[in-house]
Amino acid sequence: MLDSASAFTHDQNFGLHLGQTIELSSLGILGYVLLHCSTIEEVLAAYRRYNVILCSGIEIEWETSLRETAILFKVSDPARQVSRHAIEGMVSSLYHIILKLSCRNFVLNELRFAHEAPKESGEYINLLGINPMFKSSANLIRLDNEV
Repeated sequence: MLDSASAFTHDQNFGLHLGQTIELSSLGILGYVLLHCSTIEEVLAAYRRYNVILCSGIEIEWETSLRETAILFKVSDPARQVSRHAIEGMVSSLYHIILKLSCRNFVLNELRFAHEAPKESGEYINLLGINPMFKSSANLIRLDNEV
């Protein structure tokens, strides 16, 4: 459906733009829960718990080291083809949610996508502040723990 929406709107970055427009109020009960989290780690835990209701098929996990946290976006059924717009929309929405809830601007340390690069990639820098690595083994964002 997202591929059809991208074609209909002539927006090659439909998923990124859709994720950018996310408002906590549009998430219903999840938005309310996220607003009452004390830390971004609590936000991630709540997001993972309730994400099943919002977005079936893509799950988040995170790994924390001394300085950074990597948030991975995993397709729950590897046999299923997931649109690049779905993955990019989820990455973009979670990034923008973290921006809003942390009340600070931050730059991602790393952005990776498993899919191939689109024809134009400038929009990633405009919306996410970083140029991604494509054809990676995982879909992930990496950010400083201080966020």
